[in-house]
Amino acid sequence: MCFASCYNDGKSLEQQRAQQRADSLVLAEKSTALKKLFYENPDTLSLLVEAFIEEAKNKKQAWALASGYNLRGSVFYGKDSYRESMQWHRRAFKIQDSLADKRGMATSLHNIGLAWQSLGRLDKAADFYLQSLRIEEKIGDPERISLSYNNIGLIFHKLKDEDKALSYLQKGYDIATKATLYSCLLYLSANLNEVTLALGEYEAALAYTDSMLVFAEKLEPKQKGLREVAIAKAREGRATTLRKLGKHEQALEESLKAEAYFESKNLRTELMLNYIEKTQIYFDIKNNQQARQQAYKAMQLALQLEAQGRLPLIYERLAQAEFALGNTKEAYQYLNKRLIVGDSIQTSEQEKNLQELETRYETSKKVQQIRLLSQQTKIQQLAIQQKNTLLIALSILLSMIALGGFIFYRQRQLKAQYKLLLAEQKWLRSQMNPHFFFNALTAIQAFVMQSDKLQAAGYIARFARLMRQVLENSREEFISLSDEIETLDNYLALQQIRFPNKFAYEINTENLAQEELDSMRVPSMLAQPLVENAIEHGIKPLKEKGTIKILFQKQADKLILLISDNGIGRKNALENKSQQRQKHVSRATQILNDRIKILNQNHKISIVFAIKDLESEKQQGTQVRFELSII
Repeated sequence: MCFASCYNDGKSLEQQRAQQRADSLVLAEKSTALKKLFYENPDTLSLLVEAFIEEAKNKKQAWALASGYNLRGSVFYGKDSYRESMQWHRRAFKIQDSLADKRGMATSLHNIGLAWQSLGRLDKAADFYLQSLRIEEKIGDPERISLSYNNIGLIFHKLKDEDKALSYLQKGYDIATKATLYSCLLYLSANLNEVTLALGEYEAALAYTDSMLVFAEKLEPKQKGLREVAIAKAREGRATTLRKLGKHEQALEESLKAEAYFESKNLRTELMLNYIEKTQIYFDIKNNQQARQQAYKAMQLALQLEAQGRLPLIYERLAQAEFALGNTKEAYQYLNKRLIVGDSIQTSEQEKNLQELETRYETSKKVQQIRLLSQQTKIQQLAIQQKNTLLIALSILLSMIALGGFIFYRQRQLKAQYKLLLAEQKWLRSQMNPHFFFNALTAIQAFVMQSDKLQAAGYIARFARLMRQVLENSREEFISLSDEIETLDNYLALQQIRFPNKFAYEINTENLAQEELDSMRVPSMLAQPLVENAIEHGIKPLKEKGTIKILFQKQADKLILLISDNGIGRKNALENKSQQRQKHVSRATQILNDRIKILNQNHKISIVFAIKDLESEKQQGTQVRFELSII
């Protein structure tokens, strides 16, 4: 009996392993089939998932059990039971973590983020999306990485943080471009169109809709359905953007093309949104009759689809149209409906969050009681301290009047000097070489003239982003390290347009996690002047292709910044330049030293700056080293 028990009823170890492999293959096929069924017949899926989980348990296939838990979580998500969905995805993650299944862990984390997003906790959703992204980056799958950046960008877009949304979407766009992932580029271009629209960058937004049309044509034949939807969505995005630009005839033409496709495929939700957009176009061109007709069509579809969230805006548009046509009674009726629907939506959301708020209230009440007791104690202590301080102050008041007057006068002088230095500092930071902007625009113009819309769109977006960053950074003394790196990346990418095939560059963050990049603060525009010097005086005179390497690393409580190039070196650069240019270079170094001195004094931080030639190390070029206190 012992023999039979230990060796599975007489089967050899090899037979057991063969059986496990066979079971694994069967379960893998079933898992794939169930995932497809999720989109086709979710009601049937619920029963089949239960059977799949039991089979995975019986056959002791842990990875399959995790897959089953994830599927069960997806079933609950489809039923709008987001908290139950989250519980099952957490169980799946626990198993995948024990198996070191990185791809499975990333999927579960993403699904948990999706549940939090549906619950309205966008901060939680962003956190889980970022955890998923870190794992995806270690795996190195560009498609999943770019889509993760896309999802995080959408979260920040919903949070109205358009700059961060643009940053993450642009990262995903760059990755998808390098890997030629056209389907990913379609999603990212559509979302970049929305974000740039929100930022008021209408020309860039229009360029992204042009990119969507280009990417759609490059999809494989088997992706015909996606191509047709993408073209219609691009037309819809173009309509909105052209309306913002005041080109209403073109906007209406694009909207009608999109409408024709949505009608042919009976895509009612897209049709409803199309009607809402056309309502605004007709309002802009003072065609109130057509505006009313489009709003009425949108209302009918919204009622059919039970899209309660869209009805307040639609009723508002109908009221506006009726009022413009002189139908005040009908306008009043639609306004009344708008108020009723708005109240019902608000009530529904309040009921949905009531239970969670009650739990928070009980916890908050206890915390407040503790804080109240603490504050009462502090108030008593402060009262005693105040009495003692008052007695001391009265005893020395007369003797301090003269000294106080002097200190007040001296303080005003110092404050004025500090403001002057601060103004000068901001001015110095804003002095990016104007020739760079002119040459960058000339290079972008060349792409436009060559009808290379894809390249032009990308570079226009980068140029606009860099301009905004320079303006914003010049108003701030300290910015996040991630913003500084992004500014450098945009600057160097545009310099590559000026000097095609002249140099390559690398920006590495050796031992710094994403949250550290976002939290660390560094002086704005600190590295850019030195990078510009490296290009202009070190790389530009080279006959062969140059390299610029920028490294950020943490050492104990210091942030180290190294800027290295394999240019001609400082000695040769001085020999090549006129005396006037030599004075400019030395003045730039002096300005940097003065700025560091001011930062060290005013903010009590330590910044050490040094430049060395690399010839002594049998290398050509220059290296700049910064050591900064971590803020």
